[in-house]
This record gives sequence, structure tokens and C-alpha cells, in this order.
Amino acid sequence: MKMNEVIRAKRREQKMTQEQVAEYLGVTAPAVHKWEKGSAYPDITLVPALARLLQIDLETLFCFREELTEKEIVNFQNEMADTVKERGLEAGCSFAEEKLREYPNCGLLFHGAALILQGSLMMADMPENEKKNYKRKLINWYERAMEHGDEKLRNRAGSMAVAMYLGEGQAEKAQAILDCLPEPQSVRKYVQQADIYAEQGKNDEAARLLSRELTQLSTEVLGILDRMVGLELSLRNVEKAQEIAEKLEETANALDQGGYIGMIGKLQVAVKTKNVQASLNLLEKMLSSVFVPWNRWESVLYYRMILNEEFKEKQRNVQKESQLVILPPLLAELENNSDYDFLRGNDEFQRMLEKYRRRSSQNSQGD
Repeated sequence: MKMNEVIRAKRREQKMTQEQVAEYLGVTAPAVHKWEKGSAYPDITLVPALARLLQIDLETLFCFREELTEKEIVNFQNEMADTVKERGLEAGCSFAEEKLREYPNCGLLFHGAALILQGSLMMADMPENEKKNYKRKLINWYERAMEHGDEKLRNRAGSMAVAMYLGEGQAEKAQAILDCLPEPQSVRKYVQQADIYAEQGKNDEAARLLSRELTQLSTEVLGILDRMVGLELSLRNVEKAQEIAEKLEETANALDQGGYIGMIGKLQVAVKTKNVQASLNLLEKMLSSVFVPWNRWESVLYYRMILNEEFKEKQRNVQKESQLVILPPLLAELENNSDYDFLRGNDEFQRMLEKYRRRSSQNSQGD
């Protein structure tokens, strides 16, 4: 909150009128009204008395340690996302920076802004060189979140900063961030919490918690397998890479992770070995999967995370929208990444790009 909001909120907490505050401080009621509107500020000589009257310290009055609530941060993220969607990345970043200057010590705010910017960059259909300035800003926001957040936030923001530095080829900076993070626990807290719930007879809560943990773990496991495929390919162990890619697909299916996720390992192998037909077959499957309805909440592994039908329907809509939003940047990657140069002269590849560009355009017009 700003100073005028603090004055208004604390006055109301004390169940005082503007007239009573004015009388206590020896000023007029219109003056207090202007303070609360933010069109004027109390004289510096009145500040100590005002703080005592409102029963707050000066740091609270001046908002030196002000933290936003979780709801306020969610609202900020929604506004930032809407600004990006309606006016573009530059406008979205300007909107965020104005808020960040207002709350320079709020780690959660920096983290929230970084998440929206990163998601927007992933979806942005723009050349990689145009993304560089945004990526530098993104790393800075994650590092600021580390500086001003609690341990849990430092871990989350730090992990994202490490990934960003690695993506920019800056391994030394990634290592420096990683060295600041604590060692991971051998047993996850949420798993033990589920055991406690079960012991207390709270089986629904325990099952819901384990489903939520499995959602996170499945993403991590599939990410690890994908990295293993890439490492084996870099060591020219194509057969080993193919074998791991098969296990990645099997694991994705076993964990009910639908869509194209299970095929990313096989695509790595096909592209690295410049296998034209295998690459085309996999790309067709992956691109077409974007239009196939998929909802993890229907899975026996995750259904307990749904509290009611209204929430389930909302998640279906979110999933559908997020799947379709993936398509433009995915097509841009296929058109611009040099890894796919061996397919450029292939007519089937060009027809595939044209077909899905058209479907992407039709989807946008339908919205």
C-alpha cells in the first residue's frame, strides 16, 4: 500500500473519522481528506504524532517494509499478462517496472513479474536476437527475488536464474547462483506431510497432496530423461540416446503426461541424426497433438486435485488455451532454428509448416 492507503486503512482500524484525526493533529478535515486521496502529504513535523495516533511505526507509515499480499500479486500478474497480450512485451515490462520501483524490496513481486515475462517470451513469435534484452531483464528480476525473498522463494527464483544463465551459455554465473542454494532434502516435505495426514485419518488430504507432488515430480523426471538423451547424443552414443528416448515416452505415458511431451526425446535423436522421414513423422504427431483435448485431471493419478466440477471445467479451458498458444512459437522454432536446416528443402516439411500456420491463424481468428 501507498502512504495515503496506509493512513486511510489505519484510521478506519482505529474507528476514527477524518475530523477526529484533524482535531488531534491541529489541522483541517479537508487536509486529512487530501492525505487519504494521495493529492497531498502530511507536514514532516506532523508525521510522528500521526504515527502514534494510528498506532503504527514510521517504517509502516512510509511503507519502507511494505509487502504485497498474495492476492495483490496475483492481480498484478493478471494485469501484466493482459498488458502484454493487448499492447506487447515492451508495454508489459514498462507496466511491471513501474510497480517494481514502487515496491523495490518485495521478492514475491519480482518473482511474479519474472514468471509472466518468461511465459510471454516463450509464447512470443519473435527472433531470438530480439529476446536478448528481455532475457537480461528476466535474469535480473529472478536475482532480485532471491535477494528479497524467504528461503523457499530464493530456491525457486535461484533455480530459474540458473536455467536462464545456462540458456545464455553462461555456465560460471549459473554455478555461482547454484552454489548459493541449499542442498536438496533427501525426503520431500510434502511426502512426509502426506504420511502424517494418513496417520491422522485424513486420507483425502493425503491423496490430494501426493497427486500435487506427483505433478511436480513427473515434470522433473521427464526433464531429466530429455537431458540424458541430449547428453548421449553429444557423446555420439546414438543407440543409448534412442533407448533413453523410448523410456522417456513410456514414462510420459505411464504418468499420464499427454500431448507431445513423450516424443521430445525421439525428436532429438531424429534431428541430430538428420533422419528426414523420422523427423517429419514425429513433427506431424507433435503438431497435431496440440489440437487434441487432453486433461490430466481426468487421470486416476491426478483426479483428486479437482475439488469440484466448476474447477475441473475451468482447468479444461485453461489447458485447451495453453495448448493452442504453444503452436506459434513452436512453428517459429521450426522455421528459424538451424537444427532444422536439413529439412528446409523438403516439400513435405514446407507443406506441414503452411498447414499448421493456417490452423494457428484460424484458431486466432476464432478467438
